[in-house]
Amino acid sequence: MYGLLSTYSSASQVMIEFSGNDASADYTTVTWLDPCYREFYSNAANKYVVFWYKEDTDTVYCEAVSMSKSKTPRFPVENLMRVERLGDRCA
Repeated sequence: MYGLLSTYSSASQVMIEFSGNDASADYTTVTWLDPCYREFYSNAANKYVVFWYKEDTDTVYCEAVSMSKSKTPRFPVENLMRVERLGDRCA
């Protein structure tokens, strides 16, 4: 997936960030992801929501990405946390 991201660029003006140790970000609810999804739905060209984790700051970042010319992803592969696309979510 990381290699595929080189054909996408961020459509987000500012990356959305939140604490990596936020107890509400426990995957039992999806409301903590809402700002990321609102960013995704703000542009019909967006294809993925990408989540990055920076361990040194314990921060999660998300951005919406759309197809573009070849570009280096924002963070190295070890910071890639998850990638989501439009469709049904796993339970």
